[in-house]
Amino acid sequence: MSAGIVQEGQSLGALVRAWRNRALLTQEELASKTGVNVRTIRRLEGDAVERPRSRSLRLLAEALQLDPLEQAAFAAAAQAGPPPPPAEEAAGPETEGGRREPRQLPVGVSRFVARTEALAELDQLLGPQAGGAATRICVVSGMAGVGKTCLALHWAHRARGWFPDGQLYVNLKGFCPSGDAVDPRDALGTFLEALGVPPRQIPDDLAARSALYRTTLSDRRVLIVLDNALEAEQVKPLLPAAPSCAVLVTSRNTLTGLVATEAAAALTLDLLRDEEARELLAGRLGAARVAAEPDAAGAIIARCAGLPLALAITAAHAATHALSLASVAAQLGDRRRRLDTLDAGDPAADARAVFSWSYRTLSAETARLFRLLAVHPGPDFTPAAMASLAGVTPERLRAPVGELRSAHLLTEHLPGRYSLHDLLRSYAAELVRPHAAERRAALHRLLDHHLHTGHAAARLLNPHREPITLASRQAGVTVTAFDGYEQAFAWYANEHRVLLGLISRAAAEAFDVHAWQLVWVVTDFLYRQGHWDEWRATQRAGLDAAERLGDVRAQAIAHRGIAMACSNLGRHVEAQPHIRLALDLYDRLGDRVGQAHTHVNLCALLYRQGQYTEALHHGTRALRLYVAADDLIGQAMALNTAGNVLVETGEYEQALRYCRRAAALYEQLDDPNNQALTWDTIGHAYHRAGRHSDAVAYYRRAATVFEELDSRSFLAQTLVNLGDVHATAGAREQARAAWRRALGLLAESGRPQADAVREKLAALP
Repeated sequence: MSAGIVQEGQSLGALVRAWRNRALLTQEELASKTGVNVRTIRRLEGDAVERPRSRSLRLLAEALQLDPLEQAAFAAAAQAGPPPPPAEEAAGPETEGGRREPRQLPVGVSRFVARTEALAELDQLLGPQAGGAATRICVVSGMAGVGKTCLALHWAHRARGWFPDGQLYVNLKGFCPSGDAVDPRDALGTFLEALGVPPRQIPDDLAARSALYRTTLSDRRVLIVLDNALEAEQVKPLLPAAPSCAVLVTSRNTLTGLVATEAAAALTLDLLRDEEARELLAGRLGAARVAAEPDAAGAIIARCAGLPLALAITAAHAATHALSLASVAAQLGDRRRRLDTLDAGDPAADARAVFSWSYRTLSAETARLFRLLAVHPGPDFTPAAMASLAGVTPERLRAPVGELRSAHLLTEHLPGRYSLHDLLRSYAAELVRPHAAERRAALHRLLDHHLHTGHAAARLLNPHREPITLASRQAGVTVTAFDGYEQAFAWYANEHRVLLGLISRAAAEAFDVHAWQLVWVVTDFLYRQGHWDEWRATQRAGLDAAERLGDVRAQAIAHRGIAMACSNLGRHVEAQPHIRLALDLYDRLGDRVGQAHTHVNLCALLYRQGQYTEALHHGTRALRLYVAADDLIGQAMALNTAGNVLVETGEYEQALRYCRRAAALYEQLDDPNNQALTWDTIGHAYHRAGRHSDAVAYYRRAATVFEELDSRSFLAQTLVNLGDVHATAGAREQARAAWRRALGLLAESGRPQADAVREKLAALP
């Protein structure tokens, strides 16, 4: 079985590849069968792993059904390590008969760092071990400045011993400022001369040149590096047919045509990770200098956002001008002038210029969309938001988005969610700045999109909220529809940060109606998730906007919101004047339901302060107002809030009567979140009355609903209560489990109650 496969001196990679082929398995199938990562298998077969893990070797041996002789050979090859890199064959520029061995590679980067995985993948894809009956082709793509050419040249120099008949190189200038991309006919002429073809024998016709080129390379082992390609059609005539040759293409575009029609492999080059970026800085500036200012180095890395070109320019700036890293970091901190700092005085070392070369290749519609993306506050955006920015339908948007993605100017980092690199955002902001009217109209549409979409989501989260009259919607705005609660909640989870950014942007640019109404939109989500500090900050922004507008109702809503947020943060003294102001404003408006809402909030605030008599007065007052207004949801809220107070005064039966009435109303109104809040109160009443099993049952019912609705703030408090009743009943392990889970939720949201839960856990025997 092993005859013909195990040969003396074979490398580990050669053995794995041979045994895998014998087993009729692809690399992906072998990975699935063993549980070993497919990239690890590729690197093993490419002899790019110095010390293979014993577990991986054991799993591979079992899956490939190796006999004892093969296992011994496998172990020996693993101990021997990978073979040394191929030595470059000595050859002059010209051999017998005029045949030349060109050495056209430009000088590589002297301090090349990181990219270990990408180099290993290129070894696997383009090295001789790749085999096959066709030319090996790989397209390395990525955004401007990500280091595609540096990687290609570093790998090409490293691998040149695999290609002893020469290395050809051409900069196809697909993204040069002149806009004059190299004609493949001219590139072929240069290549043919370099390969020893006399100029008089080189035909004029592109097809004839390409055929002669393929013939000339048919029996040679040559590496062809096609740098900075614009499109697939520029590359195809430069592809040899010989399986002994390899082609490495770099482009800012994905060149999908090459992948589809020429079976080219695609390698997308990502941004550097933080540790890799720090390594690059240390290589350019010296490890001691970076270590001496670690915080400043971290700030530089963050502001360059992993882009190698930006880091290299920054390092050169610091070295040339003898600046401290702290001063360079401060310069990069100014977003409006960040691209000025990233200019080393050379077009190839000027981030703004390099980005412009990609921007100039875009169609007019796509270029406009790219500019307008800077209006969005980030961190990411949806197709519906982009369509609203541009004032077009989502269908019309598909082609421009595809063009931006192909050019690596836009990234789909999650399905349906797109992001823009920070430096590209700065560049887009510069481009859109002169178009003030267009920019403001785009911002207006974006605010409309989030306001009207968010209002629909808010009504699904809490159908019984105090209503507002929305700002009218502009033409060209896309509004997202939701099928139900889960979709609405998912939208909030994804758009939470975007909404906060838009509130700030709306306030800063005099869209005050949008500012306070977006606060209304996000309030319920922040409340349920326990984001109290954000809730408080947004309510203050809403109040400022309402005061600028002179909108009394909006001011009342904002004062109530601030008071509720402060109360949940334990800032009861800060909450008091806001709740009183809200009460006065609703009184001025003659809004009895608004007054009732405020009395309920005041009841809850006083309850937290231990002022139970006064709290009960406000709870009762709210209930009377709600009954007069025939407001059932309000009655349920008032009954539950008053029930909480009655528990603290020892009136358990009265509390249970109130809460059962509230729970029945919530069930009638199909409001599961508030029904669960009422079950939590019932559980609390039973706990205080000494009916522990009943308390546990109601707490668990409430916790189940909160978990289903992802109401983390309420879930955390119910789990604390559940732990309390378990502890009282002597069930220590169940108490510990409930408190630990509650602590995780409370710590996640930064709630002050987390310390109290830690104390409970510490005190538990």
